Amino acid sequence: PDYRGPVDRPHAPFVDPQQAPPILEMLRVMASRQPARVAVADDHGALTYADLHAAAHRLAGRIQAVASGRGRVAVLLPTSAAYAVAIFGCLAAGRLCVLLDPNFPPARNAALAAQTGVTLALTTVEGASAIDWTGVRVLGVDPHARPADLDPAISHAPGSPDLDAPAF
Repeated sequence: PDYRGPVDRPHAPFVDPQQAPPILEMLRVMASRQPARVAVADDHGALTYADLHAAAHRLAGRIQAVASGRGRVAVLLPTSAAYAVAIFGCLAAGRLCVLLDPNFPPARNAALAAQTGVTLALTTVEGASAIDWTGVRVLGVDPHARPADLDPAISHAPGSPDLDAPAF
């Protein structure tokens, strides 16, 4: 297969990953250039680029408030706009995220969390009580929350990801 882009229509070639700006910077640029454009949508509504940027930074503030250090964060959420917010929130908090599947058996997710050094788990408010992983704090997230429902009182100073970590 050709991974360099579509073959049936003209396209701009992909940027060399070594030259590309960080994804958080790309989100910031989109939020400033096209704040009202839809960035992500699910069955419960849509988030604009401005909404996604703001929600990710609010979540990053919550992550930093409940989990000190630089431990990894498990994302155990259903496919929704909140999933995208969680990933960007982890990155904005300077944390690596471990993407877990809520459809996997709980023992498998627990084992993956233990193997990867997770110290915080983001999951649904309803699912928070089901996580009893040693040394892991749990933060319940409403996967259907919209920007108006999010706590605006939490501020955030962006963190810096560990560029020596395996994901980078």
